[in-house]
Amino acid sequence: MKVKDIMTREVETCLEITSLPKVATEMLDAGCGAVPVVTPAGAVVGIITDRDISMALVRTGRKPANVAAREAMTRTVYSCGPDDDIKKALATMQAHHVRRLPVLSETGRLLGILSLDDIIVRALAPDAPTSEAILQALRSILIYRNARPEPELVE
Repeated sequence: MKVKDIMTREVETCLEITSLPKVATEMLDAGCGAVPVVTPAGAVVGIITDRDISMALVRTGRKPANVAAREAMTRTVYSCGPDDDIKKALATMQAHHVRRLPVLSETGRLLGILSLDDIIVRALAPDAPTSEAILQALRSILIYRNARPEPELVE
């Protein structure tokens, strides 16, 4: 099974200067928990999750409208290609402790996003990763996320 077979093609994006309330509204409207951050030319420069927004607001102590996506986003973006095998994408998720991978063309253009949820929903397909591989990836992501220290509160 290839990434292009199950990826989400319609992806909300935001710019680095987009305010956090606008990003959160886009996520709410789209029913998603992460948005790739792109340049005006469309190059992916980061990814921002609902958790990133929450932590940035606690960390900065500023009004949400005064915090831009660039202050909350994760700058290191792990990605995959549309022709990558799902098992390879899952291994990337596990290795880097992420639940979502932007899907990029060979020229770096955003084509979609692949989430762990996309893989789980199709877990019964004959060429899907094994249940054990999916569980190992989930464990790795959850253990890593729970082991990270929370940022200090800004007073």
